Amino acid sequence: SEREKLVDQIRGVQQLVYQSVDDVWDPADVEEVLFSRKNVAVVDRDAEGNFRGYIAATPFATANKREKKDGLDLRSYDLRGHSTKKTLYIEEILINPRQEDRRLFMKLWRDFVKAAKDKGYDSVFMHARMENGLSDIIEKRFAGSVIAFAAEENSGYKGEKTKPLFIPLPKDQPEAAGRVDRAASGEDVGGI
Repeated sequence: SEREKLVDQIRGVQQLVYQSVDDVWDPADVEEVLFSRKNVAVVDRDAEGNFRGYIAATPFATANKREKKDGLDLRSYDLRGHSTKKTLYIEEILINPRQEDRRLFMKLWRDFVKAAKDKGYDSVFMHARMENGLSDIIEKRFAGSVIAFAAEENSGYKGEKTKPLFIPLPKDQPEAAGRVDRAASGEDVGGI
């Protein structure tokens, strides 16, 4: 099915970018983040339907409950009590390395913000990679509103340093252009 094809394409890109095969998500986890009704995900594909990139997030409380099982309490970063029931935790930002450019990221980000706001969310929390400049891009894009915490070593993507960021979503977000599939409501993505 088209749904399975999308999951396989995402896992294929994960295999390209993650150092360890252990970091590649199980198909059920990819499906959960894409299609759960409470989650927000935007997917970009080329004209042939090939995966180019996506941003996927779950409610902060849901992510924290899962992370606590692995010994990480996301609330420990939220020292100022900013996260609410309207906060998302970005599970993954994944862009096919063959497509990687900042324009694609910014397009995905605009579409993600719109989808999140459409679902009633007002902020996001994430661990932004530092080596590829993502934390700098986010901090510059939302200058003055991002709350950045101290950088830390992470056992995630290639053991890179990440920077925990809390980002209030802008009140006014211009409509994003381009073909983007939305999985935010649990509906089929891209006619799947």
